[in-house]
Amino acid sequence: MRIAIFSSAANVHTPRWVDFFTGRGHEVHLVSLERGRTLCADQHTLTGTDGVSQWKVLRSVGRARRLVREIDPDVVLGQYLPSHGFLAALVGRHPLAVAAWSPDIPYAVDRHPYDRWRVGLILRRADLTLVCGRHLLDHVRRLGADERRTAATYVGVDPDMFHPGDDGIREARLVFTNREHKDILHVETLIRALPEVVAHVPDARVVVANDGPLRRSLERLAEKLGVLERCAFVGRLASRQTADYLRNAAVYVSCSEVDGMSISLLEALACGAYPVVTDIPADREIVEAGARADLFPVEDADALARCLVSRLDNPEGLVEGRRVNLDTFRRVGRLEDNLALVERRLVALVGGEAFVGETWAPGPV
Repeated sequence: MRIAIFSSAANVHTPRWVDFFTGRGHEVHLVSLERGRTLCADQHTLTGTDGVSQWKVLRSVGRARRLVREIDPDVVLGQYLPSHGFLAALVGRHPLAVAAWSPDIPYAVDRHPYDRWRVGLILRRADLTLVCGRHLLDHVRRLGADERRTAATYVGVDPDMFHPGDDGIREARLVFTNREHKDILHVETLIRALPEVVAHVPDARVVVANDGPLRRSLERLAEKLGVLERCAFVGRLASRQTADYLRNAAVYVSCSEVDGMSISLLEALACGAYPVVTDIPADREIVEAGARADLFPVEDADALARCLVSRLDNPEGLVEGRRVNLDTFRRVGRLEDNLALVERRLVALVGGEAFVGETWAPGPV
């Protein structure tokens, strides 16, 4: 197939899609609204600036339409509904597939009417809508998607890079988190839990990876609470570095208030870091798929502290959970398996085959 993928060249997830489809022998054209890494031979940058805005999307429609006419793709795939997915829908080329990642969908349901209109327009125009979890299916239907053309899938991670290490060298009191430092991900909940954790487990320590607009405020909070020396703020990591930390950590934490099937969580399952994550639909979904994890309410630092103390005090009790989680990952979290399902659906779409709806999904979920 000749595929035009509308997605940011600067986004960490875009290479997974480009590399997969290129590796499978498809002709991939990446169309990006902003500058970024060179990911494929046929890469088209619509503007010479960084960042994405609604004005940039609307201003780029004419150029994107001319580009798509030149490419003449068999299928257009738009990633991230508010930006590149919106642009792909405005181009008007079919067949059109769109991939909706959280928080694209839940926020569109509850926010400004313009957001609902914009996402609804994309979903109504799409010939195929992919969502990163079954918990998002009802949301996209409410926004106008045809359930006969909507499917849940996960993206997944590469097991050659993310795999278990030797439990004998795993650091029994190490906690790892790598969610971006912004409001909806609530990394501050972990920082607020630390005084209680350290009071019960004095040698506990936390590696806080990633970055974002709240980085400095998180460091100040840790200093104010007297736990800065127990925290290592290590910034953004390459995938290999993330895998090394996860193989060394006893516990992985996510405090997010909204999510799809989090790639970070799947990485933790693959590497053996036991998940302590928020009690939200996305995280409950992976538990229902067979994974073991501790769930705590969003922004409840006390509940998180209790979970962490319980797990860090009993590292031997995590061994069975790691085994179960690795089995779950192998069923539902492998990148190549999951993107092969996407490929199969795109091939069917190009060939005009009837759509099978939500029965198409990885593993038992």
